[in-house]
Amino acid sequence: METGFTQKDSEGLSVITATYRQQYMKAYADDSAKGRGHYRDVTAYLDACRKIFDDYCDGKPADQQVHTWRGLLRVPWKLAAHDALLAEDMPALNDALFHFAAAEGCRNWTGSTPDYAYPTVKRLLAAGMFDRVPLLLPEEFLDRGTWAPMASVVMVLWHGREDLAPSVRVRAHRHLERKQPKLYEAELRYLLALLDEDSEEASIQLSNYVNAVSRVSESGVGPLEKLFWPFAHGLYNLAWKVWPEDRARSIRLPEHERFCDDLALWQSENGFPAGTVRISYPEPLGLVNTLLATTPPPLHLLPHEDAFDEARYRAELTTAVLASHGRR
Repeated sequence: METGFTQKDSEGLSVITATYRQQYMKAYADDSAKGRGHYRDVTAYLDACRKIFDDYCDGKPADQQVHTWRGLLRVPWKLAAHDALLAEDMPALNDALFHFAAAEGCRNWTGSTPDYAYPTVKRLLAAGMFDRVPLLLPEEFLDRGTWAPMASVVMVLWHGREDLAPSVRVRAHRHLERKQPKLYEAELRYLLALLDEDSEEASIQLSNYVNAVSRVSESGVGPLEKLFWPFAHGLYNLAWKVWPEDRARSIRLPEHERFCDDLALWQSENGFPAGTVRISYPEPLGLVNTLLATTPPPLHLLPHEDAFDEARYRAELTTAVLASHGRR
């Protein structure tokens, strides 16, 4: 029985399995029929963006337009992922991940904390956008407070804070003493395996994590989302940044269709190249091109509070976007 994303053809080349193709096409059609964030094609997507401009941006100052796009911009992720997966085009899939992560990474952070930034960090990791990870989870956060276990472990790993590893490890294990959803438990145990430099345990928990996706019942997660789970790629790619290459390579890839082994191999063999936004937003949407191309500033916490300083972030990002846009 076909269980993986790909199988080998007669010449030993990886090809998408017929079973996966059928499942994905059916889930995509069902999802599209329900109108769940689908665009028929790029033209329909750009038409939707133009409506946002007409309704909320036309005639407004440029700085206000930047803020509006941060809150309202959506990307044609499902369309791009569908075309890339079925064409077995890994560079295109990498670019789709980049487009999604770039848009999410410049979101409005009002009221958010480092714990809320962690899911976006996984998208950045999945897209190979490693340079932006410390912008969302800078080292200074570790010295400002106690955060949820997963964000804490990732920051300790990323910034090499071995002095904090023992306390973070204890808090994480204490957290696991309570009953947790299987997906959450496997993810935290995987991160702890990275902290413990245990490639065998990391392999087991990454597989458990991918398998547990089928149990997710969150809003916005349907059969289509469960057929390709980018967060698993973010977790896998994290190992390549915090471990030596030989140890990271020893992690076994999950043998499940929702983990795209071709993507994982393509990214690692090509040095995890950051993608590009394949869509060019025509005028009067040109500001979106600049927003997505601008590396955002680092996040900071408010003085004496756990929440992000959104006002500072907004001002710094807007200044950078408008300065870059003026040079185009």
